[in-house]
Amino acid sequence: MGGQLWTVTIARARVGSLSTARALLPAALVPLVVAGCAGQLSTLDPAGPQAQQMADLGWLMFGLSVAIMGLVSVLIGWALWRARRPREDEPPPVSPTKLILGGGVLLPLMVLPVIWVLSLGQMGNLARPAEPLTLVIEVTGRQFEYQVDYPGHAASLRNEIRMPTGEPVLFRLRSEDVIHSFWVPRLGGKVDLVPGQLNEHWLEASVAGTYEGRCAEYCGIGHTAMGLVVIAQEPADFAAWLAAQEASE
Repeated sequence: MGGQLWTVTIARARVGSLSTARALLPAALVPLVVAGCAGQLSTLDPAGPQAQQMADLGWLMFGLSVAIMGLVSVLIGWALWRARRPREDEPPPVSPTKLILGGGVLLPLMVLPVIWVLSLGQMGNLARPAEPLTLVIEVTGRQFEYQVDYPGHAASLRNEIRMPTGEPVLFRLRSEDVIHSFWVPRLGGKVDLVPGQLNEHWLEASVAGTYEGRCAEYCGIGHTAMGLVVIAQEPADFAAWLAAQEASE
């Protein structure tokens, strides 16, 4: 009889371990999913201070989400383990009321205010850069291209933006027809181009290179082909390019 009870106990332990492993499987797969989120249109590879602040906040929220998901998975595994036929010497299960108050009220009250305060702080930082804005670039969206102009300079481009590194640049955004959007994921957030409305946005590139952008608002049948490239150059190289554009006029 004792041998049979021992066998049953081992079997139940194996079932409980298997259930716990299944509950924790989604958390284990998260790093694999995140590892595939890379490339020119990835917000996980920031190349400017604005994008870096957004990525830091995103990683914090992601970490909190993973921690909470892991805790919930452990609780699910524990509940499955407790679902087996209890022995007489086992303590009574935790009251559902306590679980609801703890996991459904207290835990969110601890996590959500932290995210809220940090998000408000980031919104203030992203509204205006710490350094003054000296260069202005005007971007006009139309079906299905971006017109790029440099006020005060004889430079005009299509679907291409040139900007210096290490300097915040002010973008004035307009649309000639429908709603478009201006989004360079590795440099900053997305801003809409709205007909009849002037929107302002700033970006800064920390490293010289070429960064891809996209229109992220469906704007018609040619929407998928509406993109742009941002070429960030060292200040001296950018000044030379700007001078060459004026000399060619």
